[in-house]
Amino acid sequence: MYLVYTFEKNEDPSTLTKALWNIKVGHQIVSSSNGDQLWVTDPKYVQAALEVVNIWKYDPEKLPLVQLDRSKQDKQTLQGALKETPISYLFLFSTFVVCFLTQLGENLEVVRYFLISPIYVQAGQLVSFPLTQVLQSGEWWRLVTPTFLHFSALHVIFNALWVWDLGRKIERYVGSIKWLLGALFVSIGANVAQYLISDTVFFGGLSGLVYGLVGFGWIAPYLSGGIPILISKPLFVFFVVWLAIGFTSLTESIGLGAIANTAHVTGLVFGLGFGALYGLAARNRKV
Repeated sequence: MYLVYTFEKNEDPSTLTKALWNIKVGHQIVSSSNGDQLWVTDPKYVQAALEVVNIWKYDPEKLPLVQLDRSKQDKQTLQGALKETPISYLFLFSTFVVCFLTQLGENLEVVRYFLISPIYVQAGQLVSFPLTQVLQSGEWWRLVTPTFLHFSALHVIFNALWVWDLGRKIERYVGSIKWLLGALFVSIGANVAQYLISDTVFFGGLSGLVYGLVGFGWIAPYLSGGIPILISKPLFVFFVVWLAIGFTSLTESIGLGAIANTAHVTGLVFGLGFGALYGLAARNRKV
């Protein structure tokens, strides 16, 4: 979400918000120590919202006549999308490329390059190298690459949708550099934890990162009133319930396969931790 305007203490946002809803510009009024703030949910409408704010402040009688040229906004979106959230698009693009190359995990010759540890055949069985040996050989990139591995179409679609939605929201708010550093930290932590707890290197997916986004998106606004709501409480509860279901055999019985539960839990914990630090820091800056 994007901050558009901070209201003065004597300003009533009701007529402005009505005008914005009339032209279908999604927005939210957030209370902060500096006063109420207007945030828009889509960056392509920032300029339009600013124009409506100016009309509301200086020429309010024209407010009912405001209209939005959506074709212009759509062009601006296509032109600026990659520039606004490049890291989210990078993660999505990398994921789809890896899914194509590995044929969703079917091509083991390619899959082995993205596993946290390479596999080889020994005495007729697939075995892998210890992670310490892998890192000593300089293959540090393997700490990240399992994030892009997926083993079913449903798995990659579900994860990609949340990176597309929640990931881009968070990147717009915290900035691309912080988003990248946080995403790498969460992904590496989730992958290493899953490797240490499980007895296999055959795991992967954006799920750990998605749970990190969920944790951050829920707790950061909760701790700082100046951060817009990034994920609703019911949706957060859904993810927690789904996390619990992952520890049962239900997912395998309905054809979704085994769940990398440790990666999910680690991602959520890291996301909550980062979100708490960010939210508290944001609140302290306003005190």
